[in-house]
Amino acid sequence: MAADVSAQLVTRGPTEVAAFVAGCAERVAQLFTGLRGDDPERADDVDTYLRGLDLLWDVSAPSTEFDEVAAAMARWPELDTEQEPLVEDDDIDSFYAVLALWHAVSYRTGGDVAEAQACAHAVWTAMGLLDENLPDSALAEAELEQQRQALANTVSPPELLRRRAEDQRVSRERLLVAHGS
Repeated sequence: MAADVSAQLVTRGPTEVAAFVAGCAERVAQLFTGLRGDDPERADDVDTYLRGLDLLWDVSAPSTEFDEVAAAMARWPELDTEQEPLVEDDDIDSFYAVLALWHAVSYRTGGDVAEAQACAHAVWTAMGLLDENLPDSALAEAELEQQRQALANTVSPPELLRRRAEDQRVSRERLLVAHGS
């Protein structure tokens, strides 16, 4: 993650940071929902991820709204510290998408800007890993620009709707690029 993004997060208000982490999680959401969505055993997890995203975009949602999402996520295999190291691309992509959501939800439950920074870093790292596997890719650079743009924009209901739609588009593109569809 870029030092300027990290420094800006410290100076922003809670509503701006809430919108920022929502965007970060949204931009990698398809790397989880798109890869795990057809696994019946993960249907509840996909639903929880989507519920978490919806809550994240409600920048005025109280922190207690995120407790159920955090409790459900704590049982996900991507967050199991005793699991074998990940080697499959789908597993790695899903891990980073879950990690981004985890840090976003953690920011919203506790308000610690370090969680927002970790969320941004998880998304940037995921894009860097994809860049390593894709010739002529610049996803990490594009992610940093999207993070900078998110911090430069105002937070209003129409702007949040526009940003979410754009971040959803980016997420779909990333899934397609990552998996050659």
